[in-house]
Parts: sequence; structure tokens; C-alpha cells
Amino acid sequence: MDAADSQTNLSQADIEHAKKYGIHIEEQAQDIFYVDPRNKTAWNIFKELDTQWNVGMGGAVGLNGDVVLRYLKECYPSRKKHKKRKKTFKKILLISKGALQAMSDKRDKAKETKP
Repeated sequence: MDAADSQTNLSQADIEHAKKYGIHIEEQAQDIFYVDPRNKTAWNIFKELDTQWNVGMGGAVGLNGDVVLRYLKECYPSRKKHKKRKKTFKKILLISKGALQAMSDKRDKAKETKP
């Protein structure tokens, strides 16, 4: 795969969005963020659903799976698209797990720096 095919130039809004999850894109290859084309749909849906986090006392605990599934059913309404919907759902869950880990790491780092 050609590197040019797999890169996505992100807007400042995308960079700020990623920062909310502890992902510092500007530190990577001068504002170029690489998204495998096979994961681009899942990434875009994940960004669209950024207000759908379940939140507990310690912060975000995961995306609201019901909302994600409902959204995917609207994107892929046909029964023929069931496999694609299921695959995309799994990818979104993996992305959200990574975001949760980044948020947890950010909280831990903040605790370490407090006097």
C-alpha cells in the first residue's frame, strides 16, 4: 500500500477532537495522522459519536453501545450489510478502548504531577 493512500490530513478541529482523548497528533509527523483505509469508516463514525460516552464517577467508561448499533443500522440498513455493520462495530469498540486507555493514562499522569 502506498503511504499517500493511507494518510489523512486532519483539520485543526480533528486535532483538537483527538486531544480530548489524550491523543497528541501534532507530535506525529507534523499533523499527518495515518488511518488505514480499512478503518476510515469506523474512525469517522467514532468521531461523530463523541458525545455518546457512558460516564461514571471516574470519567468515561465506554461508548453507549446501543447508540452505536442504532447509528450503524441507519448507515447499513440492509440485512445484506449485517457483516459490514458487525465488523465496523467491532472496530469502533477497539478505537474506544484505545481512547479509554489514553484517557486513563492522562488521568494517571495528572495524578503523578500533583504535589
